[in-house]
Amino acid sequence: MGAADLLRDLNSAGLQVSVSGANLVLRPAGKLNGKLREAVLKAKPELVRMLTPPDPAGPTFGAEPGAPVWSAQDIERYLARRARLVRWGWAAADAAEFAARLTRRDLDASDDRRACIECRHHERGRCARHRAAQLASNVIGRDLAVLPQRCPAHEPAFNS
Repeated sequence: MGAADLLRDLNSAGLQVSVSGANLVLRPAGKLNGKLREAVLKAKPELVRMLTPPDPAGPTFGAEPGAPVWSAQDIERYLARRARLVRWGWAAADAAEFAARLTRRDLDASDDRRACIECRHHERGRCARHRAAQLASNVIGRDLAVLPQRCPAHEPAFNS
């Protein structure tokens, strides 16, 4: 089992996983059974790497020539988006890439479309307001979840 699969299993078991320095924090700890504990210990380095945000001063934040420099608010929004995607089982690199694309879109300000993953009604591939969004099903595939669109049911999950 890979770290992303393990993270998905931990979330399904009702555990919240976060990183504090080089340590994993799992809450509530009482829900961690022997099998999951063993898997966490085995995958700890990869989980820590996956859940640790990149250094905001590093080159991934607006370092492209001519790109606007990211403000503290931009970095905070990027990290929140990235963490949300990783919690949902996205690979860290994919989550980082998509979160950065959304942040660059916000800086451009000429595109008012939003992706389902930015909406507070979207949770792990499901839309709680799919009828208001004019969808037949509450299941949202990954391709639709990342597609910029103008949804009548959209409500931001993050502060703008």
